[in-house]
Amino acid sequence: MNELDIYYRALRKLAKDSAANDRNRRFKAAVGRAETGADRLLSERMVCHIEQDWVEFIELHLPYVERAIKEERQFIRREGETVDIGKAKKVSRDSVEHLARHSEMITHLPEEDEMLIPDKIFITENQSNYLVYENRFLYLLLTFMNDFVESRYSKISELGNSYKAELQTRKKVNMGKRTVEFSMSFKEQAKSDPYADAENGANDMLSRVEAIRVMINAFMMTPLMKEVSKAPLISPPITRTNVLRMDNNFKYCVELYDYLVAYSGQGYRIERRDLEQEPFEDALEKEIEELTAMLSYLVYKHGSDASDLLEQRYLQAELAEKERAQAEKREALEMLKQRAGESPEAMQDYMLALQEQNDLLEQNVGTLRAANDLLQHSLVREAQKLAVDYYAQADERFAAKQEQLQQVHAGELAEKDALLATAEQRHLEDEQEKVGLWARIHALEYAQGIAPEEDTTTREYNARLEQEYLWFNEMFDENWKKTKRRIRKEILWSAKKSDKSEN
Repeated sequence: MNELDIYYRALRKLAKDSAANDRNRRFKAAVGRAETGADRLLSERMVCHIEQDWVEFIELHLPYVERAIKEERQFIRREGETVDIGKAKKVSRDSVEHLARHSEMITHLPEEDEMLIPDKIFITENQSNYLVYENRFLYLLLTFMNDFVESRYSKISELGNSYKAELQTRKKVNMGKRTVEFSMSFKEQAKSDPYADAENGANDMLSRVEAIRVMINAFMMTPLMKEVSKAPLISPPITRTNVLRMDNNFKYCVELYDYLVAYSGQGYRIERRDLEQEPFEDALEKEIEELTAMLSYLVYKHGSDASDLLEQRYLQAELAEKERAQAEKREALEMLKQRAGESPEAMQDYMLALQEQNDLLEQNVGTLRAANDLLQHSLVREAQKLAVDYYAQADERFAAKQEQLQQVHAGELAEKDALLATAEQRHLEDEQEKVGLWARIHALEYAQGIAPEEDTTTREYNARLEQEYLWFNEMFDENWKKTKRRIRKEILWSAKKSDKSEN
């Protein structure tokens, strides 16, 4: 059963089951009454018809090509060279004949009872050469046949049995308190149309072409063809050697080559089939109505989070149906049990029915386990939701309490900050006063000629002197400002008094 059959049967069953529901039937009728101005279906199918003549001709001659390759035709090439006698591994008849014609390779006479040993000897070696004309012709045939098949296979794969479709629809359904708006724009493009393959037998022909491609590649990967591929490719026209004319395998290879060279057709035929529906036909319209109802159900199911509830009800209905079937089986089993002792055949029927009953019980156990797992899953989900709500409420209460405490202690924190700032200011003033007192003490000591008791060369002492010096400068500047104000005041007041006395 292919994909089309599966969906066709499922849609038929869905339409049959949903037709029994009055609410669903009214909804689909309302969808059918909706405006159909936007409904449109366009499809384009490219159906390929592969011609059988060239496929059959190649299939008929491929066995001869394989047998011709297995002959591994070759010629023996004999090569020779003169080497030192110590390097000679094998002496042949050609070596003796060459030595008889070249006595200069004997430079000393043997002693009595000794063998005649020359200084050098001529040795020959036979080498097999597979680059004969017939093998090179086979390689030319394979390359030409590979190009011939690949050019047609690529076009068939690109154009053959392709499929394009575009569907658009828009519905607005009003049913009193219920309004549904549904729009869909659907596009699909496929390189292989399974319906066209099944209808025209193109799938079988394409498989045969693919098998030919595999065999050609296998022939070209043989050791003989790999060796021959190193030689230059022969050029047409083909020289009809005795082997090509007389050997049965090569004769059919030449016949295949002549056929491929003379073939002028494409080897296939592309048929285009277009379809347009605007508006939809009745059959498609009814299936669109079914799709709209199904989409409405899906949105409601997931939007209302009703999946677990629907699954539980589905399993309950399955269990009820299986219980009814099990009750019928038990009645039939009881009747068979009563007749089991009458004959061996009745006993056998009873045993088979008992086995079916056990299988049905196992199925019920599986359904019950699925229902239990679903219930546990639902409980876990509800517990998680409750936990999330509880922690969310706890976070809100904690945030409110934290804000209240911050507001209550905000004044206290401000007062403490003010007290801390005042204390720091007093501490700074005390430090400055302390530095000033040390400076006065040191000044009095120097004035009375009293040397300081501590070591005046340490870093700490010098740092303290720098602080005292800074304090002295600040005190001097401040006192000088006060002194200038007092002098200014005394001079101005004295000047004003003198002016008044003169007047």
